[in-house]
Amino acid sequence: IEKDPDGMVKWYRSGGDEGRQQELWEMVDKLVPGLKPLKIFVDACITSNTPTGRPYLGEVSPGVFVAAGGNGQAAKSCDEI
Repeated sequence: IEKDPDGMVKWYRSGGDEGRQQELWEMVDKLVPGLKPLKIFVDACITSNTPTGRPYLGEVSPGVFVAAGGNGQAAKSCDEI
């Protein structure tokens, strides 16, 4: 578990774990055999957890809201977000 801010910045800038990319591709290949993507992109991600297991959602000032502590339940930087 990375709790050091400098370590987190280093991890984000690293681009992630290349070995993990292969593992994930093998899982996708089993689910969708024959899939031939034009490009595969992976990146580093950090999951934040809260003591309750529920996200923190709220208005921090008029018209400004925060959502934090996804507890591993959201996709990092997906198009839908």
